Amino acid sequence: MVDDLLATGGTAEAGITLISMMIGLVISSLSILAMLSLYRNLVHQAADSIVHSNLDGQVAAGLLTAQIELQSAGFGIASAAVNQDLMLLAGASLTPGGMLSGTIQNILGSEQEGEAIVWGSDPTRSAYLCSALLAEDGGLILLRGVPCTRAIQFSSADCTAMYDSSTRLNCACGLSSAQAIASTPLPQPRSATRA
Repeated sequence: MVDDLLATGGTAEAGITLISMMIGLVISSLSILAMLSLYRNLVHQAADSIVHSNLDGQVAAGLLTAQIELQSAGFGIASAAVNQDLMLLAGASLTPGGMLSGTIQNILGSEQEGEAIVWGSDPTRSAYLCSALLAEDGGLILLRGVPCTRAIQFSSADCTAMYDSSTRLNCACGLSSAQAIASTPLPQPRSATRA
């Protein structure tokens, strides 16, 4: 067969040419690049999943804590009254001095919106305590157990002992640093594309 090819002027190929090696190299390089890109995306998705699952757990724990704390609203108060011992504040924020400020909304009226809820309780039946839950900067800040006469006097409750405006980590009133509850940011919507 080789003799027939040589007799008709053809050439016999017996091996691998440089062009076929280069084509094989290009194809294998493209497949390696595709696999690296796929690997990188899988690693990023796994890391994002871990971050989001941790964040979801923190949010769930924070909301559960807030729910448990809100159950104490009015506890131990013989004549608890809405807008006196339980209030909604619009435009609420913590001042740089650590004081809670805002405008009281009438809860008994039509639907109201606000950034904080303030409530009073008397768990020991001898010391009235004011507590609050503040939504600020995409997170929830729990302010616990400050002695006061009524919840309506929330602006006199001093949070400076535990509030650190630079880190926002110790955001509780009247507690030791070991008992402080950290503010928990709410999760942001996930984007469909990755930059």
